[in-house]
Amino acid sequence: MATETNLDPFRLGEDWTITIDCQDSAGDPLDLTGGDLKFRLSDFDQTTLYLDLSKAEGVSIAAPATGRAVVLITADMQAGLKAQTFRYDTEAVLGDGTPSDQAFGTLPADDSLFSSLP
Repeated sequence: MATETNLDPFRLGEDWTITIDCQDSAGDPLDLTGGDLKFRLSDFDQTTLYLDLSKAEGVSIAAPATGRAVVLITADMQAGLKAQTFRYDTEAVLGDGTPSDQAFGTLPADDSLFSSLP
């Protein structure tokens, strides 16, 4: 079930951990056993795609039976990103290949606390 969830700000240069609880249209947990979660990060206007993640990189299915997935965006994966408000979207892919839109919204990223130090 697609749900808009605007995230609290993250800082560039730190690892970002985002938990996604996947649900069906009735609000019940999706079973992600044998499935995947796709996570995309783009600019606010959605004209530039910065990250396109799945279980192959950056996503783990933490609790398949309850639909919980965790996205880890490491500092290395943020190379080239600048402080701004990004848009993100997620899509669960069930074990049988059925896609389901999930969380989407804004992800603000601020400069590192150390970026202005000499």
